[in-house]
This record gives sequence, C-alpha cells and structure tokens, in this order.
Amino acid sequence: MAKNYSIKIVSDIEMIMKKIGWKYHFDEGKGAIFFGVSMGGKMSLKYVLDIDQSFCVVYVMSPINADSTDEKMMADMAKFLCMVNYGLKNGNFEIDMKSGEIRYKCCMDWKYTGGLEEIFKANVYEPAAMFECYGKGIIQIVFNNMPAEQAISMCEENA
Repeated sequence: MAKNYSIKIVSDIEMIMKKIGWKYHFDEGKGAIFFGVSMGGKMSLKYVLDIDQSFCVVYVMSPINADSTDEKMMADMAKFLCMVNYGLKNGNFEIDMKSGEIRYKCCMDWKYTGGLEEIFKANVYEPAAMFECYGKGIIQIVFNNMPAEQAISMCEENA
C-alpha cells in the first residue's frame, strides 16, 4: 500500500532542491525523497525526507554504525548521544540498539506559508552541522573505544 503524503510538500521540496542544484530520488510508494551530501571528503551522509500530510521528517544516517554486539561500545554510544541531545533545540541523534545505526532526526512543519526555503535549508543543514561537530566523537567511540564523557569533551572543546 502506498503512503499517503502531501503532493504540495513534495513539489515544494523538489523546487527547492532543483534551485540549489542537488540530485535526489523521489519514491512515490514510500512518499520519501532520498539524497546524499558529502561533507568535504570527511563523511558522506544519507538523507531520507519522509513526507507526510503537513510535515516532513528528516532522517540523516551516519556512514558509521556502532557494533551492536559490543555491549560497552553500545553503552558508551547511547550515553554519548544522550549527552549530545540534552539541550538541542532542533532535532536529536538516535541509535538503533539492534543494528547500531546512528542517525539524526528533525522535523519540518509545512503548515507555514512563508520562508519554506529557509525552513528546508535549516532542517537539512542542521543535521550535517551536528555530524560535523559530534561525528569525531562517534568515530572515537567506534574505533578507539573512547568513553562517552571523553568523546563529548573532545567534541565540545572544538565547537
């Protein structure tokens, strides 16, 4: 069964993405727009814009997952992401405790008529900025077994 989504939101987002010059794929059955963003060769992020009737949920997947079979790593990553999320105003990091997938999620409310391009850019650029700031902590936990507290300190020193 195909997902029920707003054709206007899809049209608005496609117009903005064409204006910016980004390539994307729209899946009608899923009601979702897919694209990727490279962050200066450091990291490539996979975006999914999940379209609903009056809003769009933005999911941005990290190219690096935690090892779901490593209990210490998963505990450190969950603690790190909870510490990062505290106080964030727009969106949050999530971790799938079964697969180790790490993503950032935020939501665009499409009920407002003005400033759609600004709303779009804020909700697409924000997750990339969060990965830019906290991605090195994710990397340190996954590859160097760094404790969550040390990883957060390292990230916020450089912010």
